[in-house]
Amino acid sequence: MIKITDKIWLGSSHDAEHADLKPDKITAILSCVHDLEGKRGWTDGVEFAQCGLVDGPGNTMAAYHAAVLRLAAFVLGGRKTLVHDHHGMSQAVFAVICVLQLLEGRMGWDHWLNVIKDKQAILDGNPHEEHCKAFNRLNWRLLSSVLDG
Repeated sequence: MIKITDKIWLGSSHDAEHADLKPDKITAILSCVHDLEGKRGWTDGVEFAQCGLVDGPGNTMAAYHAAVLRLAAFVLGGRKTLVHDHHGMSQAVFAVICVLQLLEGRMGWDHWLNVIKDKQAILDGNPHEEHCKAFNRLNWRLLSSVLDG
């Protein structure tokens, strides 16, 4: 589990299930995978959401927008959030990059990917190319207006 910002941590499904979230005061988990149910939840005082992206082709733009909006809502709501996929290297990275782009500045995919790589030594290579393509197709104006409104 790697701290990306004061409100965003990036991790694996193992982290989401087993990591001690209390020291970092993490109160939300966003699962970016389609094939795992969250075992943690309200009983642990942690809000759980699942956006259900696949690692590769097959995601709709609505699913991508939903992942970004859910993470942005957690962050803007003051929640410290663990974002995960199976290994913390693809769908979760996509969601984190998009929220950084949306909330921290329009620096682009490569910039934010390098920010994450600088913090996370295990990120070898890049997230699936489909996620980068989706990043370039996201409706940033729509996302901004939803969050502002």
